[in-house]
Amino acid sequence: MSTQPSPPCSPEPISNIMETAETFASSMKKTSQFWFFDGNIVLLTWPNIVFRVHKGVLALHSEFFRNMFQDSSEVPPHVPHSPNDRSSWRIEGCPIICLPDGTSDIWELLRVVYGQRRELKYPVDVSFETVAALIRVGDKYGVHRLVAECKPHLVHMVPRTLDDYARASSHRFSLLYCPHYAIEAVNVFRLLDMFGPQAPHITSFLLFLCTQLDEKKICTGTIRSIMDLTVDRLSDEDKERVLALKRELKRRGEQAVAALQEPSAECRQRGDLSMCTLVYERLILYMSESYIMELCEHGGLFRRDIVQDIYALMDSAPWLCVRCVQSKAGALVALQEETWRLLPVLAGVLKEGEVEVDEWERWDEEADEEKRRIW
Repeated sequence: MSTQPSPPCSPEPISNIMETAETFASSMKKTSQFWFFDGNIVLLTWPNIVFRVHKGVLALHSEFFRNMFQDSSEVPPHVPHSPNDRSSWRIEGCPIICLPDGTSDIWELLRVVYGQRRELKYPVDVSFETVAALIRVGDKYGVHRLVAECKPHLVHMVPRTLDDYARASSHRFSLLYCPHYAIEAVNVFRLLDMFGPQAPHITSFLLFLCTQLDEKKICTGTIRSIMDLTVDRLSDEDKERVLALKRELKRRGEQAVAALQEPSAECRQRGDLSMCTLVYERLILYMSESYIMELCEHGGLFRRDIVQDIYALMDSAPWLCVRCVQSKAGALVALQEETWRLLPVLAGVLKEGEVEVDEWERWDEEADEEKRRIW
């Protein structure tokens, strides 16, 4: 099982470079939205962005900050220490807490605790970026209600069955999800203990989403936010899984396309000069490249509407043999169902023949229990 991803880079270079309190303060960039004149604590995030906020507001919502501020003599973690007495540095008289988080994550947290984002429900703008950020800071800083509220948005991204694929795709679309977020999604699900052998279909589907990235991004990672340039990376084990799954899905996609390139064995018009043969040579071969891209590169292998595209050929070429078209559609449906059933094995999450667990029943029960506890 892969280890939990490393936290984002903290602004450690600040304490190494700054020589005086004046230059230290002048290097910071203030945020006008969260720079309160009566604030009594400054949060420093990467890269050098500061928020002047209130201890009481943070403590009211966050278990982490509540425990920190209960002991007024405690020096907050990550405040610079040195013989030069940097621990006494202040910005406008306020002590500094240096957080190893990206600016965008803390920004989203402050929007919640200061009431600018009251509920994560439609039609309020809820995006994958927002949900992922809130789960990261909610889990890390003990804002349990926030995690409970965000978790369903993530879980609904994953289809429970092959027939549920369209519904899950629509939900991801509503969250403005795109393939670029696939690695970030893996790491956020891992935070929620929803990634690994205990959740084979969730894990394998998240790895499937990662196959839609090019190999360079799979190996080097993806930039999370332009605000802080944090990079999300896969573990070495997950990289190998994703690359192997990508190759296997490409092979199966090419197999599906190859099956479309000639009439089926059941074709009544089979022959070198039959109408079915001529149509498949001209029409289907013309479509092959786009089908390979959709089936392999764009994650379309499980899309049911691709089967409808094949049936649509009957409208565009009514002289095609009905048996031929039905056989093609049936073969693709069979390939979809087999690949879906074997996905945890193909992704390296389970071994062939290994008994699967009912992860959905478990997560539903835990979600209900968590809601009762929080509310």
